[in-house]
Amino acid sequence: MRPNEPVTVYISDNQTDHLLAQSVLEGEKIKFFTKNENVQNLFGMGQFGTGYNPVTGPMEIQVMQRDYEQAQLVIKEFFGDKRSKAGLSYSDTMEEREQKLIKEYNFCLNTAIIIGLVLPPLNLYHLLKALVIKNYSGLRLKGGFKIALAATLSLFGFVLLSGLVL
Repeated sequence: MRPNEPVTVYISDNQTDHLLAQSVLEGEKIKFFTKNENVQNLFGMGQFGTGYNPVTGPMEIQVMQRDYEQAQLVIKEFFGDKRSKAGLSYSDTMEEREQKLIKEYNFCLNTAIIIGLVLPPLNLYHLLKALVIKNYSGLRLKGGFKIALAATLSLFGFVLLSGLVL
């Protein structure tokens, strides 16, 4: 990873805990941004019993690579080990961050394939997100066939969509 790239320091499927983590970081004057926060009720699915929108994924707090260790420490001190064991997520090691990237990559590819013909714009979003992870994560990720399949389904979906519009 590059030092200027944002990294996920906290993933939450609970809006309250997410806001608490944000306020702790603000109190320590650690700059962050939140990924997927404003799209939880997008696409008419809402949070669908999972605590987060299954199409967009859970809310993630990201900090710059140089602030990661401090942010991680502050969040862990605030929530303590009980919260960690209850299923809330903050990475301990680079290996765990890599596993999260692999999981997100696979989620994006599978989602792109599943919704390829039905919602081509959303398919394209997930396909591009997977490609960004593949190209910028520094990991040797496989999935060339899935990428080609998702792109083909997206193309056919746009063709079908344009045929329905005309």
